[in-house]
Amino acid sequence: TTCTLCEKGEYQDEHGQTSCKTCSDGKTTDSRGMSKGTSCKCPAGSFLGLDNLTCQTCPAGMECPFGSEYINIALYAADSSLVIPLVKAGYFTHRSSPLSVYMCNEADSNACPGGAPETCGNGRVGLICEVCPEGQALSN
Repeated sequence: TTCTLCEKGEYQDEHGQTSCKTCSDGKTTDSRGMSKGTSCKCPAGSFLGLDNLTCQTCPAGMECPFGSEYINIALYAADSSLVIPLVKAGYFTHRSSPLSVYMCNEADSNACPGGAPETCGNGRVGLICEVCPEGQALSN
């Protein structure tokens, strides 16, 4: 007999077992041969919801890398290594309601560069990054 790696979506955290354990609640692993249950995370295109149990579909206007967690959004400013649902370029969300996605003005692609919630470009602020910084004015 030979030892084989657990497949993607499986893990084994005990020695001498004849089968692998399957990730639950729609979670998977990012590669084969995982040895911890904590390796099971939400797949790309989804995020771990507030219940900290189930994977939810990523909202339109956002992208959710493998392992995205809603709870990490509040901690992201202090630790940018955390994996969170990210806003796509051309969209905006507030930190206080990060899953409520707004489409930005298409004419100004630099205003909403995407990334973490409430990210605006060129020093702008406000809903859909429509407010210019001091010393500047919005022009057509």
